[in-house]
Amino acid sequence: ATWTKVKPPPPPLPTHSKIPCRISCRKRFAAFYSHRPLLDQLAEALNRRTAISPYLHRTERWDYIAMYTDSTGTCASALDSREPWMMIDVPQRDIQLAGKKMIDGSVIGGSYGVLLPDMHFLLEVTILFTASMTVGLALASLVYRNVIRKRGSASSYITSLGIVIPLCVCLPFKLVSEAGIQNLASRFTVGVPFVLYLFKSIEAMFGFSPDWAETSLGSYCVYYALPAELLYDKKTRRHVPCERVDHIKALKSVLTSLLTICTMISLCSPFDYIPYESNVGEFNEKFVLAFHLDIKHLTNCFIAAMMFQQSLALGIGAFSVCIQLVTGIRTESVMRNPMLEATSVTDFWSRRWNVLVHLVLKRGVYKPVRKYSTALIATLAAFVASGIFHEWLVYLTVIFGNKRAQSCQGSVYVPLLGSNTAFFVWNAVTMAVEMALARNKKVQSWAGQLPRPVVTFLIIMTSLPVAHWFGNPYIKAGFFHDYQIAFPMVSKVR
Repeated sequence: ATWTKVKPPPPPLPTHSKIPCRISCRKRFAAFYSHRPLLDQLAEALNRRTAISPYLHRTERWDYIAMYTDSTGTCASALDSREPWMMIDVPQRDIQLAGKKMIDGSVIGGSYGVLLPDMHFLLEVTILFTASMTVGLALASLVYRNVIRKRGSASSYITSLGIVIPLCVCLPFKLVSEAGIQNLASRFTVGVPFVLYLFKSIEAMFGFSPDWAETSLGSYCVYYALPAELLYDKKTRRHVPCERVDHIKALKSVLTSLLTICTMISLCSPFDYIPYESNVGEFNEKFVLAFHLDIKHLTNCFIAAMMFQQSLALGIGAFSVCIQLVTGIRTESVMRNPMLEATSVTDFWSRRWNVLVHLVLKRGVYKPVRKYSTALIATLAAFVASGIFHEWLVYLTVIFGNKRAQSCQGSVYVPLLGSNTAFFVWNAVTMAVEMALARNKKVQSWAGQLPRPVVTFLIIMTSLPVAHWFGNPYIKAGFFHDYQIAFPMVSKVR
């Protein structure tokens, strides 16, 4: 490994973890509060092999950052420096089957550490999320007074297109830059609410906001700023109350997602969340069908898809549980297990995967376009809009002001913009093909005879071979390594 050491240099100590170097996020948090860019202390790099103790004194400033180059030549940083809460020793015994050695004992045997969540990181994310919601309340007031109340006028379009939407696009970059945020998960947390604000501003301009949200300024602020969809019954004209069984169901879903994520990061973190090597290239390289259908590549893509599914289900689901407990109003489930229960491409994208984003895209893009064109064009427009905002999110999370990449002098993985848009256009085409085939009675009869697990498998296979177009910009840049410090996990120490 090639190390980049920065002043003041730490004393060389033996590595205590299988991961080459770990730097405490506590120092990142301290730098955030002092409004000091995290890597201002970065000096001229000196290359030499060294090892740095993962356990840094809690009161020290983060005056250096360590980088390493892995076996693939990709420069990255290891930011997980949690101290093991408990150690577990597993004996090194070979696993045999029918007298043959199947797994070498050194693979499983060794010392494992149980890591607890980094509370400083969780507090940092909470503060950033609260700041984003506070900005959302101010934008909601502006939209309600100058767009909704004056809908159809020139000032309405000027306010929306000339003020609110540019603010939604630019403010996250200002916040990330001023706070010196380098953790990719924190950056993602800053960006997501502003994506919702942008599409909610567009739907307000065209008159497609929910009826209940426009009844008063307070109602609209609640709808606009909260990253959750409150259920509303149009017949009774009241919000759907959250019963005890709904609270239990929501809490059970959150706990299931939490357990799944903790298990997956414990198993996949040592492999950088890409356990198998594959020959599949980027989206702009030659498409080789055999490589994309290779079981190793499909396994990598499935793991990435499950990580994204459970992460979104946990993050927004936990917030929705809090909203339900405080308001007594039921919220929309953001994930409905699309990877294992989808019955069609339309069912996957319209009713199961990230329902919250689907709803704002439907009201902010699909309905305005559908008003003047066909359903096919409106669907394509919604997928293209989804691809564009995901490109924006990739740029904010991974590329913009990423001093890890700058310090590695070009050796770090920098995603090629356009892959997310290509992924969503691909899925728009598959949905259009499904809509065309659904009119054929023979196809309907044949599909109706297939077992549901087989149908789900076929649906997933329409996008799984190209899922790396969506996941690679995050995974290869180290997003999940920054994200994992929020969860308890088991890590092999030696």
